[in-house]
Amino acid sequence: MYALSARSPQFKWIQDFSSLDKVFTITPGNNGRVYVTVPVRAIVLALDVTTGNILWQMNTGPLSTSGCAPVVDSNGWISIGSLDGHLYSFSPTGSLKKFPRAAELNSVVQVSPLLDCSGYGVYISQTEMEGDMSHIIGEYTYISALKPRNSVFTMLVPSTVFIY
Repeated sequence: MYALSARSPQFKWIQDFSSLDKVFTITPGNNGRVYVTVPVRAIVLALDVTTGNILWQMNTGPLSTSGCAPVVDSNGWISIGSLDGHLYSFSPTGSLKKFPRAAELNSVVQVSPLLDCSGYGVYISQTEMEGDMSHIIGEYTYISALKPRNSVFTMLVPSTVFIY
């Protein structure tokens, strides 16, 4: 990952994530942060945009695809859904709030969350499956979702833990 300087032809900083994986998602944040999500490892990293230093690194549950991107709300919280049925929300300092599944069992979050028009609320879609299987290969957990039964759409505010 390269940060370019607008005032000179040099890079401001370079951060190498090849030891984690070749595929990752970059999400712009606020408060001087940029976030990197590594789906294969289920990791979210926060970087300082000025220096490129890693401020914190946290784990999530298994992620559905490399295109599953987190959202950053107006309070600076980054949120991403997981195949374990939870929404993982991290504060700008890396504190975790894990929002529960809509259904007790067999619930997954397969798509990226969306921000509401105020920028503070996050919409998520949790799909209840008729069955799912998980298996571990090496250090990775793979989840196979079977037939969808129904979906629950929820709006919540990560910073206040308010669920509508």
